[in-house]
Amino acid sequence: MEDVVRRIARFNQTRLPDIVQRKYAAMSVDAFRFFRGSAHLFYEDLHKESLFQKQPSTWLCGDLHLENFGSYKGDNKLVYFDVNDFDEAVLGPFTWDVARMVTSILIGGKVLRISGDGIRKMAGIYLDIYFQYLRNGKSKHVEAETAKGTLKQFLEKVELRKMKVLLAQRCELKRSVLKIDNEKQLRLQDDSKKKLVAALAQWIGQSKDKRYQYDLKDVAFRIAGTGSLGLKRYVFLGENIQGKSVLIDMKECVPPSAVKWIRQAQPEWKSEAERVVWVQRMMQDTPPAMLTEYKFGDDWYLLKMLQPTDDKLNYQHLANDVQSLEQLMKDTGMLTASAHLRMTGRKGADTADALMEAAADEGMKKEIMKLATDYSKKTFAYFQQFADAFQAGYFNQKEQ
Repeated sequence: MEDVVRRIARFNQTRLPDIVQRKYAAMSVDAFRFFRGSAHLFYEDLHKESLFQKQPSTWLCGDLHLENFGSYKGDNKLVYFDVNDFDEAVLGPFTWDVARMVTSILIGGKVLRISGDGIRKMAGIYLDIYFQYLRNGKSKHVEAETAKGTLKQFLEKVELRKMKVLLAQRCELKRSVLKIDNEKQLRLQDDSKKKLVAALAQWIGQSKDKRYQYDLKDVAFRIAGTGSLGLKRYVFLGENIQGKSVLIDMKECVPPSAVKWIRQAQPEWKSEAERVVWVQRMMQDTPPAMLTEYKFGDDWYLLKMLQPTDDKLNYQHLANDVQSLEQLMKDTGMLTASAHLRMTGRKGADTADALMEAAADEGMKKEIMKLATDYSKKTFAYFQQFADAFQAGYFNQKEQ
């Protein structure tokens, strides 16, 4: 097989070079960040495995891992905790998402220096709850009122956050401009700023949704995530008719990395952004505010409001809190099963009955655990190769 370093370089060769360098730096931090930034390897390596050949299909997150669960405010103003990244969403066997999530638990647990027995127990809890809810065939959701333990405290805390705090971090409101810190927000050339603001202002003016009639004040290049680094992404500062400021995220959408490795026929979409928006609206119990697709130039983007409630759990702070981690495994297992069940029968997905029947196979949990265990070991080996190459300056070369 081709060297993993070259495979990663080839996958990222069409992305923005300067931003990809940031991605590589993030991936070199530890094996979990590496895993987050290299979903394509997972599908390239495992697509021939029998576990992914004949299982019922549903719509997948496509890059399910511990940090693709998080909080957000829905259009109904309530704060939820759910799967919250659908860039890689694809139609395929349900086992893909589950195996990737279990692999992330095994890798993340080791990075957090949790004992081997503790990590396997957490992965086992996630699998048990996932299969339990899949067999029951009924979806649920998590909001502050229904959450338990650490997750409840987390949601109650983010509910108290104010927009003015987020704006103070990202903007200079007296001047109506975004802060350029060269970490989360980068400066754009004036001509690019004018084109972006003019195009989005025109779209807003033509929108039938009067809730989002904003006067756009500024735009910057946005740095966020790991896997999506290198794609075009922007943050806009806007102001509504009441004079309240808001932040709007605009992220480029590209084909999911799994699509070339999954045999399942995919629906035809007018754009990749339509795919991401549709899946997110259907897969989440309640979608976030202003979730829509948008075309700028020849590229399609995902638009959504940035909220002070958008956050991910800090697992580093929970590394020694076994009880909280186990409850989180139960929550994420339930949320994964619920997301899959919401998508049954939609645009080519199999029925809920098919998933419920498949979940009755207790032996499948052992198969998933074995595959995830083996692949987590391979990921650590990959990470070491990648980190060595990064430190040696391989990715600074103009030609690989």
